[in-house]
Parts: sequence; C-alpha cells; structure tokens
Amino acid sequence: MSEIETSIHPGPNETESSSGLWKRFLHGRAPGSTWIRIIGVAVGAVILFKGILIPIKVVGFSMFPTYKPGEINYINRFAFAKRDPQRGEVVSIGTTGRQVTILKRVIGLPGDIVSMRKGVVSINGAPITEPYIETKNGFSTRTPVQLETDEYWVIGDNRMISEFSKIHRRHILGKPLF
Repeated sequence: MSEIETSIHPGPNETESSSGLWKRFLHGRAPGSTWIRIIGVAVGAVILFKGILIPIKVVGFSMFPTYKPGEINYINRFAFAKRDPQRGEVVSIGTTGRQVTILKRVIGLPGDIVSMRKGVVSINGAPITEPYIETKNGFSTRTPVQLETDEYWVIGDNRMISEFSKIHRRHILGKPLF
C-alpha cells in the first residue's frame, strides 16, 4: 500500500525538483542577475530604437529602384555626427519631425551651383555620373540653383516622378543602414 501512495502523491523531493526546474526556466540560475539583464536589454532597446535608430517603412516610388515600396529600414541618427553628408549618399529628411521622413539622395553640396535638364544633373556646369538611376528623363530647373553654406540639393533616384529641392542641414536626420 505504501508503494501506491508514493506513486499517486509525489514526495517532497519530486515537488521541489519540478518547481525548481520551472523557476530556473523563468529566472535562470541566478534570478537577481537575470532581472538585471532583462532590464538592461529593455533599456538598451528603448535607447537604440528611440534615440539612435529610427524605423521607417518606404512608401512610394521616389527612390525606386534603390528602395522599393514596403521595405523596412532604420535611419542612423548619428551617421553625420562627425561629418557632413557627401554627394551621392542617401539621407533621411525630416519634414514634420520624426513622424514623417523622406529618403532622398544628396546631389548638391554647400556652395555648389546645381542645374538639371531632363533629369541630367550638372554641378558647377559639368554633368555628373549617376550609376544608381535607371532613367535620365524627368524634371528640369528653370535656372541654376546656388546653394548656401548650410544647404544641400536632394532628389530621388526615380527622376520621372521625384521632385528636387534644396534643404537646410538641420533637416537631415541621418542615413539609412542598408
């Protein structure tokens, strides 16, 4: 009879081992350090995705074929912390804060004179080579645009639909990671 009772009702050693496994699964072998790691990862994720990286979803065809609609990317806010954007780099531009951003390619740098005729861009009177665009048709500038010391000239890679504009450096939020 004692054998039946022990198989029906687990003994104290069996209860401790099954609950010990469950606790170890939830908290690890050292619950205090596990919670510190969980809190550290959570704080790190908030800092990373609220302060350093801005998640974006590409909408529209302005940067096609480089970026396709529906793609997810992250903007590195510190990409230009120690240097200025260079010609040919894709940048994120804040239009209404961080909620709405657009991707454009930097074409003109501060001090440049930029003009465009049917999608072909000229910097200081010389046409530039742009291997990242497929079609060279598109908009034209009425007159050459002189950029000031804090202005950049940006446009999308899809010259058939993308509009160009000059922007101030303070509106450039960062650079896409990929």
